[in-house]
Amino acid sequence: MAILAELEVSRKTQATTRFVIGMDLLAQGCRLEAQTLFREAATMGGGTTTQAHWGQAFHELLSSDSTWPPWIPMREDNGAKNHIKPAAVNGSDE
Repeated sequence: MAILAELEVSRKTQATTRFVIGMDLLAQGCRLEAQTLFREAATMGGGTTTQAHWGQAFHELLSSDSTWPPWIPMREDNGAKNHIKPAAVNGSDE
């Protein structure tokens, strides 16, 4: 997502943004992408933000149960269409 690539703000803001986008993707059934963003939110927040704590919890839940939460239907592609450009996620243009 372009918004992630354009963010040149604090790590807390980046963690919050990744968490919120992760929640949106999870609500759409894109569990793999959401899991990635939750992990990044946990790492970027340095364990100091609410989003970092929830990001870590959601990442662990999705890691241990690929169907969590059961009330959100799984997308057929499980979000594997890569809505998030790699450059935006890892900060490189490779």
